[in-house]
Amino acid sequence: MGSFIEAILHGVQVGGDEGFEYAKAAALVAGGVTEGFWNDQPWAWTQVIALLFRLFGSSLWLPRLATIASCAALILLMVRIQRLGRSPLGLALLVATYLSCHRAFEVNVAHMLEVPMSAFAVASSYLLLVAAKHNSLRLSFGSGAIMGFALNVKLLALLFIPAAIAAFVAQTIEQRNAASDVGKQQTSRIRGVPRAQVFQILGLLVVWFAALTATFGVGLTLSPQWSWSSLVWSHVCAAKSALIKPDLCFSPAVLLGQPEALLGGVFGLITLSRQGEYTSLAYPCSLFITMLVAHLAIKPYWYYYDVHFMIPLAMLTGAAAQKAEMFLFNERKPWALRFASFFLVVFALGYVSYSAWASAQSWVASALEVHGLVSNNEIVKSIENRGIHNQYMFTRNGTYAFVTGNLLYPDLAVLPSKRFWSGNITHEELLVSLRERKPKLLVISEYELGNPKWREWIATEYALLAKQGYLTCWLRKDQAGQSVERK
Repeated sequence: MGSFIEAILHGVQVGGDEGFEYAKAAALVAGGVTEGFWNDQPWAWTQVIALLFRLFGSSLWLPRLATIASCAALILLMVRIQRLGRSPLGLALLVATYLSCHRAFEVNVAHMLEVPMSAFAVASSYLLLVAAKHNSLRLSFGSGAIMGFALNVKLLALLFIPAAIAAFVAQTIEQRNAASDVGKQQTSRIRGVPRAQVFQILGLLVVWFAALTATFGVGLTLSPQWSWSSLVWSHVCAAKSALIKPDLCFSPAVLLGQPEALLGGVFGLITLSRQGEYTSLAYPCSLFITMLVAHLAIKPYWYYYDVHFMIPLAMLTGAAAQKAEMFLFNERKPWALRFASFFLVVFALGYVSYSAWASAQSWVASALEVHGLVSNNEIVKSIENRGIHNQYMFTRNGTYAFVTGNLLYPDLAVLPSKRFWSGNITHEELLVSLRERKPKLLVISEYELGNPKWREWIATEYALLAKQGYLTCWLRKDQAGQSVERK
């Protein structure tokens, strides 16, 4: 537990894309976001983190606590949508299943966008269900505004919209059926919906979409800078690139790597279908199908997209556990079946909980092994010992600039692989730019050192300062004998 907390508070980098997010937030706080700043994501969450930095000071742990809070909110919202509040067993299995993914703790702790975006998207879906229940235009407007904000966190929030609408329609039909004395056939009930109610439903959806569109537009307007070419076209071009390796394409085999979640989801699907609870099926099933179709069509597939599938699978698993819990306490059922169900549920909870624990252990070990803590990271210590602050450096791991208080060039602060895949920049152009600018420090990986042109340039201009994992830190030779700081 101590290592877990240490990784959150003092881990130099505990998630794959953390460097980009810290770089963007630091640039906002410092006023370094200019027209040349490249960013392929909306700015809303970065603006939230920058505000927190201004209020409480810049730190590694603050954005991670925001991600953890988003994770807690996401879990609570999944419980509310599936109505598991009175089922301790359903709640426990939902949480354990969601966190059992191989890299779940990295995604739900690290300062990245996936979990905050998902939390806001699911919050919008839940509020839309409440709006349908109470026929409230205000709640529908609020729900649309939240979804618009989710889109301003990350455009992949679009993938949650079909599930939100499907659940809304299912909720509306359920309410109509409950209030109707017409026959039990679902088709006849649908035909019996009065025209006035149809207009009410359409009115709620129109208000929802209007609020979504307005909030998304306002969010873009308030962004420090943005362009459609970076927000959309860079992703489209990257998806078509031949540089994307096959192992970065989604395959259904990814789901087979999570057998406990997949099996729990299947049990939930069967259980809810047999009992005719189609409203409880609408959201998770629609979300799962949407994600499956989208990721089969879109490249690349990053490991943190696993959360897109773990949300619906965890919801279905929790629903199955809730039904099993009701079966256990039903005295009318044969005791042998109740005992067998009890054994099965306890085994499932134990196995999934162990998977979640193993995921946590693996994340802590990986985070501390590769980048370590601020106090024992060799690169950070070497830079700090030389008193190098407020100097321009180059790295694709922006946390090192953030931790040491150094600067990144605005146009080179965010350099994900898709930027190279889309043709926005090439490795040759990057090297030419760095030769001209001559940053004081380089923190680079084995990939750059594997390029002969990079090696030649570095050997001529830089001296090795420190190593940490797969990264090496280089100090410009004309600065090797002095400490430098720009006031």
